[in-house]
Amino acid sequence: MVAIERLGGRVADNYWIVSGASIEIPFDRIDEVRALEGVLRLTPDRALVPTIKTITNGANHNSDAVNALGFKGKGATIAFMDTGFDSNSGSKGRPHQIFYEEGDLTKRLRLLANVQIGLQPADNSDPHGTAIVGAAAGGKWSNANADNGHAPQADIVGYCIAEFSNGNTTNSRLILGFQTVLADATKYGIQIAHVGYQGFPDPLDMTQQASDQCSLVGNILVVCGAGNATSTTRSPSCANGIAVGAVTPTSHTVTSFSGVGPITGDALRYYPDMAACSHGIIAPKIDDETGIYGYPSGTSVASASVSGAAALLLGAVPSLTAEETKAILLATARDISSKNATRDRNSYGMGLLGCDTALTLAQNASGWGRGSVDSTNTMWQRSFSVQAGKTYRTAATWMRQIMTSTAWSNLDVEVLQGSTVIASSKTPRNLYEVITFQAPATGTVLVRVSGVTIENNKQDFGWAFTEAAAPPLRSEYATYGAGCAGASQGCSLLQSYNWSQSLAAQSTSATEIGILEFGHPTINVCGVDFYMSAKSSPQTVTVRLRDSNGVGGVPGSVLGSATVNVGTSAGVYSVRFSPLIRIFANSLFYVTIDNADKLNLPVAPSGKDLLHYEYQNGSWVFGNAVKWQYRLHSDNGQLVPSLSSNDTPVLGKSMSVDLASARANVPAIFLLGFSDTMWGPIPLPFAYAGTCKLLASGDVMLGAATSATGTASISLVVPASPALVGLRFYNQFLVVEPVNAFGLVASNAGKGLIGDF
Repeated sequence: MVAIERLGGRVADNYWIVSGASIEIPFDRIDEVRALEGVLRLTPDRALVPTIKTITNGANHNSDAVNALGFKGKGATIAFMDTGFDSNSGSKGRPHQIFYEEGDLTKRLRLLANVQIGLQPADNSDPHGTAIVGAAAGGKWSNANADNGHAPQADIVGYCIAEFSNGNTTNSRLILGFQTVLADATKYGIQIAHVGYQGFPDPLDMTQQASDQCSLVGNILVVCGAGNATSTTRSPSCANGIAVGAVTPTSHTVTSFSGVGPITGDALRYYPDMAACSHGIIAPKIDDETGIYGYPSGTSVASASVSGAAALLLGAVPSLTAEETKAILLATARDISSKNATRDRNSYGMGLLGCDTALTLAQNASGWGRGSVDSTNTMWQRSFSVQAGKTYRTAATWMRQIMTSTAWSNLDVEVLQGSTVIASSKTPRNLYEVITFQAPATGTVLVRVSGVTIENNKQDFGWAFTEAAAPPLRSEYATYGAGCAGASQGCSLLQSYNWSQSLAAQSTSATEIGILEFGHPTINVCGVDFYMSAKSSPQTVTVRLRDSNGVGGVPGSVLGSATVNVGTSAGVYSVRFSPLIRIFANSLFYVTIDNADKLNLPVAPSGKDLLHYEYQNGSWVFGNAVKWQYRLHSDNGQLVPSLSSNDTPVLGKSMSVDLASARANVPAIFLLGFSDTMWGPIPLPFAYAGTCKLLASGDVMLGAATSATGTASISLVVPASPALVGLRFYNQFLVVEPVNAFGLVASNAGKGLIGDF
């Protein structure tokens, strides 16, 4: 310190986390500082920039499924080195609601501290910090599009290292941030440290020495964004932590901005380590619990997701070390190589974050652990059971120990079955190895870790072994087959329009009139009555039901027709349709009559105006509102029960399977099974009465009752168990109807595929 002052400078900070200090010195005295005894390296104090409902679902990280199982990060603590938090939200005198468990203001406040380290205040120096914590561990706030972050019950500690009003910081503040996190680790129980800023790819840079020392000494998993400039010239080395690249949600293609390796300065070191979603993410807004902070993107959003995932694991299994947590996250990352055919692991690392599979592995104590090699015992090995044809993943992760050296340990990993090496990973510069392999035979494999070079004579490592995670599976639901008709209940009046049995003087030059009908439940039209007459001579009139043409909604295809002879005396002229004309619920259709220009039209002197079209000169044109006089009849029997669903079966969600067009107010049976080819000894489909067929196995049968309109619904809740992904199921309704010996009519059937989303 005295030597620096003699040169006209001052020591701004002395660090104990690394052997270094932050000094201010005239530029022309730098060479003299470099010549001082004990000075090994000078690094300029450069400016560093912050890097920023869908990402948590089954199509992406699937923390929703983990949360649904009750694991929400409680017991874990994340430290955020960022731009500070909204710790005094607006005029409320309290932190933003995202800092309460799941956004519920009646529950526990999880913000343990919001510490100012840089010159800027810890409360809202920039919106970036609050946005980032929202993705990692925020609770749901009061916006319709808001959602919980990955770990909405984890504890949170903020370290505002912003030095400038635009949120930027400096090397010296970042180093001090790591030092403060390490000092506070025991006090707050910090297990994860998220870095929301750029860094430097050189592991000897003081910021990176501080980062890796924080990991090593504090048993803290440091998580960094891989940078937002494609190049890694300002990406953090993060050698002892996890560097995270960014992909677009759902498509899982690498974003255009995400840092791409190999890391600058080390052509043999793959970078980043894994990937997570980051693009157009909904984020909380400072001082506004009903708003959103735009739709931020950036690798700091991706890395925040990984920080939240780590909190889920450590909340569930507190004994995990930083290396073991990293090994689990890498071993369970999902393969997205097929989504990025022109890229390699230097864009997406070991794959996409998978919270559900990571938790499953973390809960299996035999699937992870710690090992070590040293200068005497250079090999560690362990056996695992495998099944032929299945794909497995194993990972080993370790930390560098000497911060002033890049000669860290180089460990190789091999998988052997018998004496044959079936897979290996031998990257010379990464501080982890991950192997994906397919078991050639059922039995055991041996995972072997060998120390090629061992730093400081001994190297501890974390390991994980698991069946490889499949890509997220999209859920499906579709209907198949056909139902059978119930008993006839006779042709009865459905609707009467202006039925006065007196005529107004109304005629037309149109050859056909089409009266619009809509708003009915599913019906079987059996007949129509008109009150009308022919003008001068009897006419044969064709009455048609037409559908609504999708182009403009004019009368379209003929659904059914019948004829009636109309005399010159006014009276009731009726038609009956055979077969019945089925109109589905809420469909638009038209009742039409031809030879309209030769008729005294069925129009009442008073009543309600109805809409119609007129067919003139080869096209349909919209007519003036007219008080049409007619009656519509329907046979509410002979209905074919219809099964449908607007939902798909997603883990942890419910879906509704609906019945319509059934007999009213009768019992129904819902069949739920796992085959559409056999039900016990019965081959499917099985015709039990005429056209009535069993189409799905009834391994589970649930009772229901139809409503007055012939509808029913069954709610199915899909458990949040990853083991169910890929399971197919089948269902069908049977409705009580006195139409056959069994007294049952059948609906069509549905088939579902349980998926992550």
